[in-house]
Amino acid sequence: MEYLNTHQAGEVLGVTSQRILALIQAGRLPAKKIGRDWLIAESDLSEFKRRPQGNFKLTPTQVKQIKFMFDNGATPLELAQKFTVSVRTIYRHIDR
Repeated sequence: MEYLNTHQAGEVLGVTSQRILALIQAGRLPAKKIGRDWLIAESDLSEFKRRPQGNFKLTPTQVKQIKFMFDNGATPLELAQKFTVSVRTIYRHIDR
């Protein structure tokens, strides 16, 4: 298994190493602490990249569709998969 340090992981994701540390500390990105360094498995980084992130912007039409579908029995998980966003994004829009 191949491991990357925070700087290398940041280059892969296009973010700073400080952002990688924040993701690790928030529990969103699995990592192992070896000495003073955090090491991230390439497989975990690939999985993180594949997951939809919470800051996805939906169009007003999509938000209306989400609210309609939710009111008619669709679960937040089903909606997140349909619109390829995080469940958190769905909750953000159905709670408005």
